[in-house]
Amino acid sequence: MRERGYGKIINLSSTFSRCIIKGRSVYGGVKAGVSHLTEALALEWAEHGIRVNALAPTAVRTPSRSTLLQGDFLKGILARIPLGRLATSDDLTNAAVYLSSPVSDFVTGHTLFVDGGWVAAS
Repeated sequence: MRERGYGKIINLSSTFSRCIIKGRSVYGGVKAGVSHLTEALALEWAEHGIRVNALAPTAVRTPSRSTLLQGDFLKGILARIPLGRLATSDDLTNAAVYLSSPVSDFVTGHTLFVDGGWVAAS
């Protein structure tokens, strides 16, 4: 990327990087670190034309989460998401396409919350 003078890096953060949930302190702290690192690297590498951003999803409906995201737990999560649904893999893919494409060439050091409004409502 340095040799080309252009590049895009997308880190994976989480809504828990900004919102506190009991029992998720270590995970949230690590993801807050990812978002902070994203900002720091964006500043350090901007002169080389490298953009560094992060995606921060809320709960995502995937097969691996199907047993966790059900019943009262799911209702509690959905109650915190203003758009009233879980994220899908397409939601994240579309955000990643945006951050990796030329239309986001003036975006760096940003954590993009793909969360249906979770952080805004917190």
